[in-house]
Amino acid sequence: MKKKINILCTLMLIALVLGVKNFDDFRGKNPNVKYQDISENNSSAEQVWQHIDIFPDNLIAADTLYSATSGEAYDACLYSKHIAVKVPAPSLFTRILVKAGSLITSVALILFWVCFIRLIVFINKGVFNEMSIKRIRWMGWLALIIYPGKWLSVGIPDLILRRQISFEGYEIAQTMPQMTWLIIGFGLLMFSLIMKMGMEMKEEQDLTI
Repeated sequence: MKKKINILCTLMLIALVLGVKNFDDFRGKNPNVKYQDISENNSSAEQVWQHIDIFPDNLIAADTLYSATSGEAYDACLYSKHIAVKVPAPSLFTRILVKAGSLITSVALILFWVCFIRLIVFINKGVFNEMSIKRIRWMGWLALIIYPGKWLSVGIPDLILRRQISFEGYEIAQTMPQMTWLIIGFGLLMFSLIMKMGMEMKEEQDLTI
């Protein structure tokens, strides 16, 4: 059982690393604009460059593509564009909220993985007690804290951007945080309650015997 847990933990960590790498690769593969060059050379105190994805209200015929393997032709439609636009610089209050959200998210993520690693270490030592259940509960609360942190760092800039700029015939893609961390948080809290109830029932049975 311990071997299976260690294998699953290793696979989860590998998936986490690959997910972060793929996200960085996606951010780095921008064929039209280099964000760093634009930010350093053309930004000012009043305006900054903002990267956004836009989607057309109606599909636009873009080109005919040919398969490299079969040579078959495919009609392609424009689905989205990744563009850089100049928008008013965020206010000091907005920057403070974004920094606070990033800090909350980073601290909660670090503590989440610390609790997870300590839980696995104690399980490998053959120890699973009330403290182990508390660590699971802490992980649940930390996962719930990560969501509002991400909303502050990502959701607020997205809402402000939509008030600053719009494009006729296009819709700006949403960058709101996903609900994944909420699901993980509530799931871990529920799991910790189930484990606590099971431990209490076992103690009652032991006392009865």
